[in-house]
Amino acid sequence: MSDCLDPTSLRLLKDPHKIKRKKILKKIHSYLEENDKIIPDIEIESFEKIVCCFNDESEVNRELSTNIVKDYLLYSFINLDRDVPITYFNKLLPILMNRLGDEDVFETCEEIRVEQMSLLNLLIKKVDSKEQERILTSWLTELVAILKKNLLR
Repeated sequence: MSDCLDPTSLRLLKDPHKIKRKKILKKIHSYLEENDKIIPDIEIESFEKIVCCFNDESEVNRELSTNIVKDYLLYSFINLDRDVPITYFNKLLPILMNRLGDEDVFETCEEIRVEQMSLLNLLIKKVDSKEQERILTSWLTELVAILKKNLLR
């Protein structure tokens, strides 16, 4: 596993200085791009730390974390024609709901919003096929809120 994915490095994602958070996000993104054929499984706790950066105050960090998650899912599951495990869906959807569907918080950057909607689209299409109906039904309220907020603006 890369140094950028070890727990010590990932702890920097909670650093109060946005430059330090940006630096580790850039390292993770570069690592994924360089190793797109041999992506290691990212532990769900590490994945969750990256996803939490969707709420970063810095637009650059929100964009980087969105791209990291999207690339990871593409390289690890979608491009290999594997379903995305439910745990990833359950970690991502509340954050996406917060950024894209909540009345109080709304992603202000159009490019990030488009990338996050694209990420949501990937998730819906590739969620575990055996559990797809149950999962999508259980998150229906959130999915409708996101679609309503982004498509009917």
